[in-house]
Amino acid sequence: MQKLIKHILTANLFLVLAIVFTVLILYLSLMPTQNLPSIQIEQADKFYHLIAYIFLAGSWFTYFVLFKSKQDKISLFIISSALILFGIVIEVLQTTLTDYRTFDVWDIISNTTGVLLVNAFFMLNKNKLRKLKHQLNV
Repeated sequence: MQKLIKHILTANLFLVLAIVFTVLILYLSLMPTQNLPSIQIEQADKFYHLIAYIFLAGSWFTYFVLFKSKQDKISLFIISSALILFGIVIEVLQTTLTDYRTFDVWDIISNTTGVLLVNAFFMLNKNKLRKLKHQLNV
């Protein structure tokens, strides 16, 4: 069973997932809003931002922490910073590249909250993650 899990949980799988999530978020953030379903709940899109960045951060953190990095704290700081900057750049691009999207500081706050929640999860579970990393022998 452990060999099967090790075979499935490869660095390449998490790298592909992280890249796919990144490209998908970039695309969804810059596509015209008329293609998106209307949301009846006010500010519900902030929840979608939060969830999207939880998945984005989770995929990048898993890739680097489990498969690439020897220094968890530094990796988490660098990845968190990069993902928060990514969210800010997307908001700026929405204003500069499109006439159908606008800059919204609350989107940045939602994105950042998602990243920081995943960062906290990884920090609080670093011993378990190290044990898992050792068990997977990666």
